Amino acid sequence: MNNPLFQFSKPNYTPGFRLGLSEPSAVLHMKIKALPKDMQAFEANLRANCSKLWPGEPICSAEWPESFLAGKSPPGNRSFMLMGEWVIALTIAMQRLNRDLAGRGRVAGLQENVLTLALPWQRQAVFQQALQWSVRHLLAWGLPDQQASREIQGFTPELEKWIKNTRNPGMSANTFRLGMAALNSNLPVSHVSYNTLRLGWGINAVQFEGTFSSETNSVAVRLARDKVAAQRLLVQADMPVPDSAAVHDPQSALKTAEGYGWPVVLKPYNEDQGEGVHAGIMDEEALLKAFEAIKGNSQGSVLVQKHVSGDDHRLLVVKGSLLAAARRIPAGVTGDGISTVRELVDRANLDPRRGDGHNSLLVRLDLSDESLDCLKRRGMTPESVPEQGLMVRLRHTSNISTGGTARDVTRDVHPDNIRLAERAARVTGLDMAGVDFISTDITKSWRETGGAIIEVNAQPGLRPHWLGSPERDITSEILQRYRPGRIPTAAITGTNGKSTVALMLHHIWKHAGRMCGVTTTQGVWIGDELASNRNLSGYPGARMLLDDPAVESAVMELPRKGLFLFGHPCDRYDVSALLNIQDDHIGVDGIETLDQLARFKSSVLERADRAVVVNAEDRRCLDMLRHARAGRHILVSRDMHKGRECIFIREGWAVHVRDGVQEPVMPLSELSCTEQGLLDYNEQNAMFAMALALAQGIDTGTVRQALASFTNSVEHNPGRCNWLEGFPFRVLLDFAHNPEGITRLCRYVRGLDVQGRRIGVIVSLGNRHKGHIDACAPVVARTFDRFIIGVDRNMVAENPEYQGRDPVGSKLEYLWSSLVDRGVQEKHISSAREEDAAIRLGLQEAREKDLVVLLHDPWETLQAVQKVLEQQRVSSTSGA
Repeated sequence: MNNPLFQFSKPNYTPGFRLGLSEPSAVLHMKIKALPKDMQAFEANLRANCSKLWPGEPICSAEWPESFLAGKSPPGNRSFMLMGEWVIALTIAMQRLNRDLAGRGRVAGLQENVLTLALPWQRQAVFQQALQWSVRHLLAWGLPDQQASREIQGFTPELEKWIKNTRNPGMSANTFRLGMAALNSNLPVSHVSYNTLRLGWGINAVQFEGTFSSETNSVAVRLARDKVAAQRLLVQADMPVPDSAAVHDPQSALKTAEGYGWPVVLKPYNEDQGEGVHAGIMDEEALLKAFEAIKGNSQGSVLVQKHVSGDDHRLLVVKGSLLAAARRIPAGVTGDGISTVRELVDRANLDPRRGDGHNSLLVRLDLSDESLDCLKRRGMTPESVPEQGLMVRLRHTSNISTGGTARDVTRDVHPDNIRLAERAARVTGLDMAGVDFISTDITKSWRETGGAIIEVNAQPGLRPHWLGSPERDITSEILQRYRPGRIPTAAITGTNGKSTVALMLHHIWKHAGRMCGVTTTQGVWIGDELASNRNLSGYPGARMLLDDPAVESAVMELPRKGLFLFGHPCDRYDVSALLNIQDDHIGVDGIETLDQLARFKSSVLERADRAVVVNAEDRRCLDMLRHARAGRHILVSRDMHKGRECIFIREGWAVHVRDGVQEPVMPLSELSCTEQGLLDYNEQNAMFAMALALAQGIDTGTVRQALASFTNSVEHNPGRCNWLEGFPFRVLLDFAHNPEGITRLCRYVRGLDVQGRRIGVIVSLGNRHKGHIDACAPVVARTFDRFIIGVDRNMVAENPEYQGRDPVGSKLEYLWSSLVDRGVQEKHISSAREEDAAIRLGLQEAREKDLVVLLHDPWETLQAVQKVLEQQRVSSTSGA
């Protein structure tokens, strides 16, 4: 997009949250080519004009552009920052006009004359067009007043057409406003479908589709829409309702109407929100015409209802009690003594709030047959000139959907009428109901005035309350009654140990009696159930947990790649941990140094509210504490840090110290996962899990009991030092693949008492980085006696270091030559081009007293091992 002032890069969209945003993020660069000559006058024009943008729509509070910004912009050229802030504000406003949820964005950086902008988005195409429209408005408002006015008038029809076209497949007004209320209340919001939102997480989430919620009873909805059954239910409850009857033919309708006496009301028996209602029917001709119009959409049954005189009220009952009440005023115009009815209608339709159907706050007036009938009853035509102040009704019904408006009467409703509406919602079974109540005086009891319930509506529209009391945030009040909320969350990042720490914390939560979900590189667990054995760590797995209504707490491993591709799964975490910074992803995605990697991962610390946990023995981790916003910092190290909260080791015990008070947590000898100290790195992993659990309020006794029972089994920690059964020799599975992990594992393997050979089946090493082979080849060469080398085809195919006609062969050759260069004899090395083949070869070669170490992904390895065991069973059976 090019213009005289600035130009934009292509946005980078992520479904997760980035650069301080709490919503799906679009990040783009904005190059400032020029600035308006008078920035002060330019901004004054912007503030004056933007307040007139689409009146009646809930797109902004009074503060432009401040209310659209997530925090302060970074220091730098203020004029540049201001241009970026206005682009953000208008782009968000344009998205909201299309009912796309968009909360706040921010200027994330400035380098020379290029701004980095982070904005929320819902639909990419709408976002891109919203950005274009924001620029068009900025450029127009920078012109002199008259020229700007002509420019905006020129493109307004195009803007209106765009909004109309893009709104239709978008959210309903009810859903949109509920979503915006949630965003403004800092509640988590996610999309289930285009018009269904999930507010909150896990067990505390509530779903909304308009004013249907996840608590809405489908039987109650069907009952409310079956007007005959609903009326019967109210009659049985001895509630005041007008006489009604379901008929199937015009003759029966006429006979019933004559029995009730004119006027009568005809309505479909299975619709709500005023759909198809014909009120004020005074004679046979009108009745037959209405019956013909209704019957096609009423499955053969039409409800004839006796007319009840009085004002039409909508009483909104939410979660058992009245929340709001509005008196609905039918569509009409008020005379000025000069203009005709037709002219008054045209004037009323100039109100930008009036549009077509349910997508507008107000509905356009028309001079339909029903309107002409209303005029005829008053002895008027469209060309009549009503006297000053005379209200001329144009509809028999008072629904907002037929052009009406409303006035708030919540404080006026008599207690008897409140109790009646609440009981009607209760016996119908609706968690949220719109009770249509006719009364000549809402301030008096229905027992005195003879009022009546006309309908009980499921999925009630909220427009009567928005119009009746625009200063009241009715949608936020609805949310307060449903109480959607968060669940405890823990985010774990670093280089090594993330999966183990996450699974340890998951194990602790289970011992605390909570249904905990965890996502790691090894899979996703909900309680004891392995929901997926795919690597969904980060955003994809976290969304599985947060969207599951059974989950009471969530533990998330957040690797670098997931953060880069998807962003953060949460706007904020309760607690987060940075375990260590090692060489595993250097040279990938623009991260060239360990310091850059540390800064990138520190975003996990930035989003923690309650506490952060860091490795005090890693200077880079310790340095990242300056980016944490949580006031509570917990250090993990072997030694105590005086004056700081920490988990440290004293006389073989893990000890927690806070505010000078030391509390022993558990003796490290109880940690079975360390295998009596041979896996000493699991001591540190357990200390991180302790710190996170204690920060989340889990008691010390539960932490100790849980960690003592955590083992190096496939069930507890797949791919981390798992001993596999079923062979006459020992088999160890481990997913070590980077220098730190390989070094630790090889130290452990060399410390084992092995009377036979140590056979290394090496599949994962070097798939990600050729440099890992260089770093690990010396330690691998002196650890094993026999080497079976393999390759992960998918990873190697994505690695530019192995590109060519034969990437698999290139990787195998490099690993082979690296081992030989470190003194391994070629006769001790075999290779296989398939992962399964390498694993089979290693297991088939092994003999009693040998040790086979399988260095590969756990699930693929376990599958291959199972095939070998099955083949052995078949061979044994055949031999027998």
